[in-house]
Amino acid sequence: MSFKEFLDRWVVKNFRLKILAFIFAVILWFVVIHVDNYVVTKTITGIPVETLNGEVIEETGNLYAITEGDTVDIIVRGERSVVDDLTSDDFVATADLSKLSLTNTARINVKAVSSKVGNAISITYLNEFVSLSIEPMSDTNLSITIYPEGDVMRGYALGNMVATPNLVTVTGPESIIDKIETVRAIVSVQNMNESFETTAELVCLDSSGNAIHENQITLSDESVNVKVEVYPIKSVPVNVTTMGIVADGYTLKDITYNPDKVEIAGDTETLDKIESIDIKNISVSGLNSDYETNVDVANYLPEGVLLADENDSQIAIKIGIEKIVQKVINVTTADLTLKNADDNMEYRVVIPANLRLTVSATEELMNDVDVSKLNLFLDVEGLGVGSHEVVIGYDIGDDYTVNMNTGATVIIKTKEGEGGE
Repeated sequence: MSFKEFLDRWVVKNFRLKILAFIFAVILWFVVIHVDNYVVTKTITGIPVETLNGEVIEETGNLYAITEGDTVDIIVRGERSVVDDLTSDDFVATADLSKLSLTNTARINVKAVSSKVGNAISITYLNEFVSLSIEPMSDTNLSITIYPEGDVMRGYALGNMVATPNLVTVTGPESIIDKIETVRAIVSVQNMNESFETTAELVCLDSSGNAIHENQITLSDESVNVKVEVYPIKSVPVNVTTMGIVADGYTLKDITYNPDKVEIAGDTETLDKIESIDIKNISVSGLNSDYETNVDVANYLPEGVLLADENDSQIAIKIGIEKIVQKVINVTTADLTLKNADDNMEYRVVIPANLRLTVSATEELMNDVDVSKLNLFLDVEGLGVGSHEVVIGYDIGDDYTVNMNTGATVIIKTKEGEGGE
């Protein structure tokens, strides 16, 4: 096929129709392009607002805090291919604090990070202003609280924790400074079994324990050195004794307390010297009924020793007090036995007809007391021939008190004849 035939067949033939088809295709292409990339709007929220020229306020001796408008929300309008993928990271927002209004507000300006994007979109602001509170600078000195994080190794206890420095000066707007309750240094003690030193960052906390993160506040020290003591634990018994005398007619029955053991911590040399924790100052003076009290065992620990768990410091003590009752018992010679008698001697015991003993004890102990339980005796060891005044002895235990109105007379003679004086 010649070139002329090619032109006649494919170009010249039906030329007008082919031109119309081409024009229609071009129009259709433009329509498709614009339908697929139509104009859309999108709301983008939470764009951080950066404040500029804040030193203009600070040069007057004041500080500022953002009360509203630390982030800005916008509506972006543009072609779909541009707008669909936009996020808050594609924009920067600033507020020039050197252009504050009389109401302490500054206009927010939002720009796209990419100039190409910025030229292809329009921006509508949902919030346009940053609002400030401007107030005098304030400062305060606060002690540093050390907060241990984690648990020391089993069998060990956490001792004293000391920060250097132990005070920090916090400077900032008065309203923020007033919210700061404490400054905390957090130290990890997980699985520690010996004392150590570390550096800890400082965090300001409000009264609810929430961290205060404000770029307007500064600390004289951002971190501190912390010495942490970790001690071995030892379990020792608790001993409780009383002082003073109960009311007349009453007696101390018993002392019960719980716990009867405590776990203490300290250096090994000190712990080796401690066998018990002794509480000796529980007064019973004048008591005529049971008495209960709690004492803090930490007050009785030697210097350099502490409780393994400070929550276990309370010792509950109960003092049992009972009324003393008395019983009068008549005594006959048959109730008396001779002690240490000489087989070569004869003994005759003479007692008054009204010999009585008064036994005192608690009501419980007195229930079954009679003369036989007193085990009354006369000790005649070393006594020779003659008449002797002998004190009547008894053997009934320390829980009883025995009083008598007289003693006994013992007349001794030899078995071969009457003894002389």
